[in-house]
Amino acid sequence: MKELSKNIVITILSFLLISFMALIALNVSFLNPLSKAISDFNFTDVYYQILQEASDYEPNDDIVIVDLTPLQDRTEIATALQQIEEQQPKVIGVDCVFEGLKPENPQGDSLIWSVAATYDNIVFSCKYLDYVDDEKGYTVAVRSFFAEPLEAEQGFTNMQYSLYGSMARVVSLGRKFNGDLQPSFIAKVVNHTTEQPLPLKDKDLRINFTPTNFTIIPPDSISQYGEKIKGRIVLLGTMTDEYDMHFTPMGKMAGVELLAYAAQTLQNRMEVETFPTSLAVLVSFLTVLLTQILLNRFVKYAETRRNKYWRNFLSLVFVKTQLLMFWMIFLMYISFIIFFQFNFDIGLGYAMSAMAFLTMASDFYTKAKNMITEK
Repeated sequence: MKELSKNIVITILSFLLISFMALIALNVSFLNPLSKAISDFNFTDVYYQILQEASDYEPNDDIVIVDLTPLQDRTEIATALQQIEEQQPKVIGVDCVFEGLKPENPQGDSLIWSVAATYDNIVFSCKYLDYVDDEKGYTVAVRSFFAEPLEAEQGFTNMQYSLYGSMARVVSLGRKFNGDLQPSFIAKVVNHTTEQPLPLKDKDLRINFTPTNFTIIPPDSISQYGEKIKGRIVLLGTMTDEYDMHFTPMGKMAGVELLAYAAQTLQNRMEVETFPTSLAVLVSFLTVLLTQILLNRFVKYAETRRNKYWRNFLSLVFVKTQLLMFWMIFLMYISFIIFFQFNFDIGLGYAMSAMAFLTMASDFYTKAKNMITEK
C-alpha cells in the first residue's frame, strides 16, 4: 500500500510538471511558436502519417471531385454543372459562392440561375458570419445571388478551428443561425444519399483522414467520366486555389478535398471516436500510473542484482530512459492498432507527455522525502 501511494504521488507530480511546462509555453512570449505547435498537435496526426507512408491510398468510388480551377467565368461553371447533371449523379455539392450579379456577364448569371432552378439535387455553399452566442448563433449569411429568391438548397461550409490552432480536423454538422438550428453543407449533401435524413445536431464531425484516392475530373472531360459520376456524390470546387487551402493532418489540402473526406466519414460512419473528457483523464492517469509502477519494479530489480557491474549498468538513467522509450513506442503501437481497426482515438498524447517527466518527478519525490526525513 505504501509503495502504491508513492507511485500515485509520483504520477501526480509528473502531470503537474507537464502542466507547469505547458503553462510557461503559453504565457512566455518568445515561446509562442512552441505553444502554438503544442496546441495544434493531436496524437491522431501521428497515425495518419504512419498510414500515409506505409500504405497505398484506398480508392473511393462513391465520391468524385470536379476541379473548377480552370473555369474562368460563370458561363463555364454553369455549363459544367449541366454536363454533370447529364451524367445522372445522386447529388452535386457546389463549394463555391456566387456573390452578387456580374453585369459584364449577364449570360453567366442567367445560366447559373437556370441550372439551379432546373435541378433539385444540387447543394450550394454559403458562409455564416457574425456569431453572437450559443442561443442566437450566427446572424449574417453570405449566399449566392440567386439563393434566397429561388430557395435553392444551400448549406454553410464554415471551417471550425481551435482557439490557438489552425489545423482543420472537424466540420460542423449543424449550427444555429438567428436562433434556428441549420444543417451544414456536408450534412445536406450526404442526406441526398440516405433513406432517412441524418439527425440534425449542433456538433462537429471529427474527420477521418485515412488516406483515400478520390477521382478528380477536369471540367473539360466530364462526359468521359459518366460511369464514375452516375449515382455518386459529385463535389465541385477548386483544387489549387490558395484562398481555399487548409492545413490538415495529411498536409495542405484543398477545401473541396477536405469536404470529400468529411462526406466519406459521414457516409461510411467512420467518425473518429474518443473517450468522454472525464474518462479520458482517468485513462491517461491510469496509463501513467501503470508506467510508473513498472518503472519502479525495474529499479528494484536493478538494485537486487548481485553483480555490481550489472547492477550499476541497470541503474543508469540512460537505461531507464531507453526502457521508457520502448514502452511508449509499444503503447503507441497498441493505440495505433485500435485506431486503425475501430476508428477510436484513446488520446494518449497528454499521458505520453507526462511519462517523459516520470524520472524527474521520481527525483523530486526522493529529494523531498529525504528533506522531510532529515528534519
